[in-house]
Amino acid sequence: MRRQQATQGATMIMVVLLTLLLLAGILAATVRLSLGSRQNTADQAATLKAQYAAESQMAMVTRRLQDYQKLLTAEIPGADGGSITHLQVPPGTTIADLEAYGKQFCNKAGVSNPWVATTAYAAARSTLDDELYPDAKECAVDNTVNNAEQFAILAALVTSQAYNVLENADERPSDVNDPAILKAWWKTLLTTDIGTTNWRLGVRALRVVQLTPTVYRFFFGVQNARTRGIVGNATRVMTASRAKDGEWWFQIELPNLLEDVLMTNHHRSQPSSTATYEPAGAPSVNFTDQRFDGSIHTNEKFLFDGSASAQFLDQVSSVGCTDLPRNGRPASGDCAKAAGVYIAREIQTPPTTADTNAKRSKWIADKVAESPRTVSFVKTPSDSTQIDYSKTNFTADYKPLPENESDQMAAANNAGLALSGQVDSVELKAADGNGTPLSTYANSKWNEAAGNIYQYITVKRREITRSCTVSSWRQEDYWSFIAWKYYPTQTYIDWPSSDPETGTSLKKYSSSHYYVRSVTCQSTVSSTVITDEYRYGPDMVLQKKPAGGAWSQATAVRTNFNGVIFGQNMTTVTGPARIGGDTTGALDRAPPALASFAKITLAASGDIGLGSDLTLSQTPCTFSETRATPPCTRNPGNVLGIYSQSGNVIVRTTTPRNVNIHAAIMASTGEATVENYNSRAQSGNVKLIGSLIENWYGAFGQYGSSNTGYGRDFTYDVRLNRGITPPFFPVSPRWNVKPASAVSQNSLASIVPLTSSSRGLSF
Repeated sequence: MRRQQATQGATMIMVVLLTLLLLAGILAATVRLSLGSRQNTADQAATLKAQYAAESQMAMVTRRLQDYQKLLTAEIPGADGGSITHLQVPPGTTIADLEAYGKQFCNKAGVSNPWVATTAYAAARSTLDDELYPDAKECAVDNTVNNAEQFAILAALVTSQAYNVLENADERPSDVNDPAILKAWWKTLLTTDIGTTNWRLGVRALRVVQLTPTVYRFFFGVQNARTRGIVGNATRVMTASRAKDGEWWFQIELPNLLEDVLMTNHHRSQPSSTATYEPAGAPSVNFTDQRFDGSIHTNEKFLFDGSASAQFLDQVSSVGCTDLPRNGRPASGDCAKAAGVYIAREIQTPPTTADTNAKRSKWIADKVAESPRTVSFVKTPSDSTQIDYSKTNFTADYKPLPENESDQMAAANNAGLALSGQVDSVELKAADGNGTPLSTYANSKWNEAAGNIYQYITVKRREITRSCTVSSWRQEDYWSFIAWKYYPTQTYIDWPSSDPETGTSLKKYSSSHYYVRSVTCQSTVSSTVITDEYRYGPDMVLQKKPAGGAWSQATAVRTNFNGVIFGQNMTTVTGPARIGGDTTGALDRAPPALASFAKITLAASGDIGLGSDLTLSQTPCTFSETRATPPCTRNPGNVLGIYSQSGNVIVRTTTPRNVNIHAAIMASTGEATVENYNSRAQSGNVKLIGSLIENWYGAFGQYGSSNTGYGRDFTYDVRLNRGITPPFFPVSPRWNVKPASAVSQNSLASIVPLTSSSRGLSF
């Protein structure tokens, strides 16, 4: 019994001991798990903090990219409500200079033709970036070339004040006025990865696109971005690359002046040559009840009648220039500006509370539309009573006009027609092989017989001879007994020096004396009229018919006619005669001056007169028709340009009632006007489909107690801003710079995270 009890006691002891051991093991395991959990929690916290640190570094990289974008933006807002210029093309930069910059940018300066055709711009990229460039070319940057001049364009364009957007002085170039230092700084930024031990960033030049010979885009983008966060033993690494909209670009352009149905440099009548000219004078052209079917612009200010009811169907813009010379640009290249508008001949200027250009422009728009006036601007899509202020800009950029006709003269001499002598008339007509004008018009189009259509150009001119009479040399000096030599008199000093063929005087210096002489030159126009007849077909081979001969005997004078016709003047330009003596201006009664394949620019140093209808083989859409539902889709490929550099464009007395002009017209130093506008009988309207650009606002007629001349029925031809422009038509002489943000949502800082890991990364 005792043995059994002893055995049971021993067993109990063993059970207790085993239980204690088990509990001890459980306790130890629990302690170990608790300690491990705490360690894991600490590791996770360190990893999370490292992730936050990496993300913070990536945010810093994004801010840096935003600064670089500002650096490469044409203008940014200033503290005073104005703007700070960051990109500015140096005065005197030529088209050839810009192409050279483009070649350097893509590291192909030594390649004669590095441009490759691209179709990326043949269609609209967005609702804002919708201008078409069917002949666009691009040059991708060659990153294998080490070219110190690659970024010469940035050294030249980026203004010294622009670098202030970089907050830390050590981030900026050491000397913002030294081209060599600037080029080296840009090379470091755009060809190497910059950064510190915890972040690296690679921004690269990507390509340059030549949209036209006067419009270029320079592209930039992020190649890679990587950041690292380290906390204790934890490391987190983030990498990112540019998003689809992560390319940044700026566009340099000689602006297309054919953006408006009406553009004036001076919004007033042309003063006589003897009249006193006041640059800050008031406009003299009063807006009353006109309807503008397209955008309008002036470099000065507009004038509205006190009870005006004018209608504007597109953009209205004015600059407010106060220092424009009679012709050409102010010496600075830009003009001094003061926003405002004239109402009932009283100047109205925004209050000081309108402290930004946007506020000033809005104030002026509201003032113009204020009762009792019922002026109508474009309304917002969502509210037909609310002005769309994006379509009113009374603090617009200055648009200078061309200053010479050298490009058109060169184009005419190269592959066009350069007309010598006094040009009495130029006749343009689309006709068949026998020279018979087109006669069938349907669906806004004249019927052209396939394989039997030509563009005819008939010129009547008279040769000019120039003769000069030269006087004897006359001594203009005096003897100095002190210096023991002759000195020129003041007359000699003031006497002009010029070539006898172009001037009226000449002076020279011999070894001992100073002389002057007069040269009087005279031009004599011959009485003999020379008739030159030309024609070409879709092959663009320009033929000339021999005098008194037949077209079968014609010889080719241009194998690839460029469409430019230049003369010192063109007294009258005409198209075919109207059918049946129509006076209504019906388009089916006005046979076309231009065949479907013809693109022609008539350019002259002096006056160009318009003597009849000048229509196209297919009538272009009016601006309103393109906004209708459904919209007009006619898109003829032919186009006519009329350009006078130093004269006027004059609607002659021979034009019929309600004359039709389908053309882009420019009078760079003169005006477009109607001959005898104040005495000829009221003749209906000048019915323009196209664009009119003039230095002075020319008179077309008089209204009131005695109606004379023509009214204006103008509508914009939208093709002029969509890639269909007259050949070698002049552009503005002042380069503009436009950022990507003007027409897109692109941002250099638009980057997409690719990875986030704990793996190490070489910095």
